[in-house]
Amino acid sequence: MRVLICDKIHSDALEFLQKKKADVLYLPEITPPELLQKVEDVEALIVRSRTKVTVDVIEKGHALKIVARAGSGTDNIDKLAAQKYGVAVINAPGANAQAVAELTVGLMLSLLRQIPKANKSMHEGQWLKKELMGEEIYNKTVGIIGYGYVGKKVTALVRAFGANVQVVGSHDEEEKLLNLLKTSDIVSLHVRLNDKTRGLINNDKLSLMKPTAYLINNCRGEVVIEDDLYEALVNKKIAGAALDVFWKEPLQTPNPWMKLSNCILTPHISGQTREASRKACLMAAGDVVKFLQGKVINSRVI
Repeated sequence: MRVLICDKIHSDALEFLQKKKADVLYLPEITPPELLQKVEDVEALIVRSRTKVTVDVIEKGHALKIVARAGSGTDNIDKLAAQKYGVAVINAPGANAQAVAELTVGLMLSLLRQIPKANKSMHEGQWLKKELMGEEIYNKTVGIIGYGYVGKKVTALVRAFGANVQVVGSHDEEEKLLNLLKTSDIVSLHVRLNDKTRGLINNDKLSLMKPTAYLINNCRGEVVIEDDLYEALVNKKIAGAALDVFWKEPLQTPNPWMKLSNCILTPHISGQTREASRKACLMAAGDVVKFLQGKVINSRVI
């Protein structure tokens, strides 16, 4: 089993592959030109979000049988090319769901209690006790768009706070989504990126939200039309937003988003915990070995 690992993975996953007698080439900082050279002789690629598995990579992979994403999203892998050349694509579904769900709730609390502003002001020697009147999650209506691994965990967590929850899944009708946007105090996005969800939240959808409502995006940047959201925040059409993902990452500086006082920004860290990283890497490594041994796996995307 010749396995090329293109991004940093947990040491336990490396140890697992070595115990399974895999011939591992560990190049976590590999560049695109180097990848085109190294992919020619390997049977498997293990990647995270940094490496782009393009059609050129798949075409060069003469012995390539499988590409494994040590995470949930596979939008950095050309799945059409993989399908054309008979290369399997797998991921690690649900491995980071707890991590993403916990950050989602953390961002809700940060928005409602103005935690970033409170912390910044204290470090600047200010005492803004009178200005920092917050809100509670309790009895708020939380609208969850996308009811997969993460959506279900967010639902459980906010219900523990006493929130009322509305959910829209991928097969629900548009009318249910529109009602959720109109009636929710917090709208949290947890959908996969595809043709149906790209640009899902636009000016029309934002105009339905309450002026006191908050939007959280922890899935993919392209689910939201950024210019429309920016305009809504500048003109206080909604109360605020928290964004962990963007159309173009990393976020370039200077950037107008950084000037918004009613928007919390984090650098795509929602699934980035030690626990989630270990689980995702072990799942990907384990399924690569099973696949190359001819066993059935449940994480196959293609």
